[in-house]
Formats: sequence, C-alpha cells, structure tokens
Amino acid sequence: MKKLVKCFKFQKVMFVVQILMIVITFISALSFMTQYANLFGLELPLNQSIIDFHNHMQNFNKTWVYLSIVSLVSIIAMFFLETQKRVADRFALIVMGIFIAIAIATAVYVIVNTMSLLQEYQQVDFTYIYLEAPELADYQLQFETFYLVFIVHIVAIITFIGYFVSLLLSHILYVKEKGEQNAQ
Repeated sequence: MKKLVKCFKFQKVMFVVQILMIVITFISALSFMTQYANLFGLELPLNQSIIDFHNHMQNFNKTWVYLSIVSLVSIIAMFFLETQKRVADRFALIVMGIFIAIAIATAVYVIVNTMSLLQEYQQVDFTYIYLEAPELADYQLQFETFYLVFIVHIVAIITFIGYFVSLLLSHILYVKEKGEQNAQ
C-alpha cells in the first residue's frame, strides 16, 4: 500500500510537471522566430541565402506549432481521464501513451530540425544585408534561441517519459495490490 501511495504522489507531481512542460514547449514554438524577425522581408538576389534560411525556419516553425497544439490537446485528455485524481486504467494508459508518443516524436523532430537549421544559419551569407536593412550592417549570429530550444526539448522528452512511467507504475502497483486483496 505504501508503494502505491508514494507512486501516486509521484504521478500527481508528474501531472503538473507534464502540463508545465507542454505549455513551455508550446510557448517556445510560438516565440521561436521572434529573435530572427529582422531577417524577414529581404528581396534582393544578393540576400537569397538569408531569404532561403528564413523560409526554411518559417516552414519548420509552422509544422512545430501545429504539432504543439496536439500536445495542448493532451492536457484536455489528462483532465478528462482524471490522471491527477486516480490511477490510470488501461484505456487511460493507451490514450496517454499515444499522446506522449506524439509529444516525444515532436520533441525529436524539433531537436533534429533545430540542429539542422543551426548548421544552415552558420552558412548564411550576411555580407549584403546592409543593402536592405542598414541597421543590420553589423549583424551578429544569434545562437541562444537554438540552444534554448534544444535544452527545453531534451528536458521535455525526459518529462514525458517520466510522466508515462508514473502512470504505468501506479497502474501496475494498483493491479498487483488489487490481485493480492482478491486472493485473501
């Protein structure tokens, strides 16, 4: 009984952490391009590598936002399945397992594409940016956003796995305890 109580407390903590992590990853998707907004609207062929980079970022970011919305929907499922109040049954494990698998796949997608965009960013030619944006004549590469997104999504993967493990352990302990009570 003690193990189940401890495990359920862990599940409740992971419930809150899971929600926070989903919200953080969604906010990071919404704000990803903010630091690079000054690269938008360039038109000269001399700045084509900047234009291409910005377009790649925008396409990636759009997909990322859509996938993050799916994770937000999982919060509704978490409340609907009452995983903060009770041990998950098989149905809840399956539903949350699907949502968590999608969230992990999204995080992996974000990490892989962010690293790819980071490499592309380092290759972009900013030599002629001053022709269209004189205020950016001394443009410096800004890597902080890429690194932050990478770190957030590594932590997200750990959190998502931790939440599912907490659901699964509570379920297993509950079924085991119920079986022992029925045997007596």
